[in-house]
Amino acid sequence: MEVFTKIVDALVIMPVSAKNLTETKIGKGINSIVKDGIFKGHEVSKTALNLVNRWKSLVDISRSNIKNG
Repeated sequence: MEVFTKIVDALVIMPVSAKNLTETKIGKGINSIVKDGIFKGHEVSKTALNLVNRWKSLVDISRSNIKNG
């Protein structure tokens, strides 16, 4: 769990773009780890899920801007 916590903590402060997220698909990887329930009940699970949701919003906004733009 310690390694995953360090990774999530680093990702929280790392600046990313929608392009980075769609190219790397890191959100899908983090989300699948959270959904597997490995860290269920641990704070890192909540932090990771919040991060994925934030990234999803960023990608959605970017796609919306491209579509309308």
